[in-house]
Amino acid sequence: MSGSRAFLDGRVIALAAILAVAGTACQAAVAAPGGGGDATPAPGTVQAVKRTPPNSHVPGLIANARAAQRQGDSRALRGFQSALTALVGQAAVSAARTDHARVLADLAAADAIGDSHARADYLAQLLAMCEPGGLVSAFESCDTADVASAR
Repeated sequence: MSGSRAFLDGRVIALAAILAVAGTACQAAVAAPGGGGDATPAPGTVQAVKRTPPNSHVPGLIANARAAQRQGDSRALRGFQSALTALVGQAAVSAARTDHARVLADLAAADAIGDSHARADYLAQLLAMCEPGGLVSAFESCDTADVASAR
């Protein structure tokens, strides 16, 4: 049992380190001088998330959140989601979740009226949102078996 305890302790340390880095990144972003003009997206917007630099912590946090979802570790999941929200902003997370809910509702409506073309379009949108690197996949259930059964 001590092996699993050590594993959990390691995960807690890793989560603490990630949260510390996220906090530092947020403070640095606030302290950085502005002057980006119209070309710089506002922090927390969907455009800012799409323009996240490749060396950012966002992809790792998304992957960790997905792993926590698969393992049923709600405590770690909340930590990763909190760190993601701190990095990308609540507005971006809310927009992603709202888009996901809208596409699910549209998919259900297309199913209800038997519109196969609309259904295919909404299913493609859902699959795109649920890609492994997508922000939605860190906050919503994107089980590929569920998506595949929707086909």
